[in-house]
Amino acid sequence: MKCLCRRLIATFCASKVGFLLICGLPFSPAETSGQALQPPPPPPALPDEILRTRPPGPPPAPPDESALREQMQLLDQFLQLPPEKLARMRQTIEMIERMEEEERELLRIRIRQFTEMTPELRSELRQMGEALPMSSRQVFGQYWLSLNESQREDWRSRLKDLNAADRAEKLRPAIEEFEAHLTQIFTEMRRRSTSTGAARPPPSSATGSR
Repeated sequence: MKCLCRRLIATFCASKVGFLLICGLPFSPAETSGQALQPPPPPPALPDEILRTRPPGPPPAPPDESALREQMQLLDQFLQLPPEKLARMRQTIEMIERMEEEERELLRIRIRQFTEMTPELRSELRQMGEALPMSSRQVFGQYWLSLNESQREDWRSRLKDLNAADRAEKLRPAIEEFEAHLTQIFTEMRRRSTSTGAARPPPSSATGSR
C-alpha cells in the first residue's frame, strides 16, 4: 500500500498540473491579470494624403545613345540655318504632316524622278521597257522609281538573260499590279477631296456671313 501511494505521489508531481500546484504558479497568464486575453489592437489607419497619393512609377528607360546623338546633330544643323529657311522647312513639314499615306507615296515617286533619274537610269528604262506598249512605259518608269535599290537589283538579275519580249512579259504582272495600285490611290484621293469640299461652305455664303 505504501508503494502504491509513493507511485501516485511521484506521478502527480511529475505532471504539469502537479508541478504548478506545488510551486504555487497559476495555470495560465490570464489568472495573473484576472481578465481574459484580448486581441492586439488594429494598426492605425494611413492618412488621407498617403492614400490619395499614387505610388511612383518605374523610372523611364534611358534614351538610345545613337538616337540622341542623331537628334543633337540635327539640332546643330537647324541652329546654323537662317530664319527664312527655317520658316520654309516648317511649312514643308506641316504640309507633309497633313498628307495621307497615298499622297506621300506619290510625292516620293515624283521626287525620285528628279533625284534619281540619271542618264544611266534613263538608258536602263528604255532598254528594259523597249518591248512594252507605249501606254505601259510611263507606268513602268514610275514603278521602277518606287523600288529601292535592292529591289531593282533583284529585277536586274531576273531580267539580264532575257530578250526584250520575254522581259516585257516578265514585267507585265508587276506593272499591271502597280497601275491598279495607282488607280486606287487616285480614286481614294478624289473621294477624300470631294467629301472635304462638300463639308466646306461655298465661298459666296462664307462671304455673305461676314
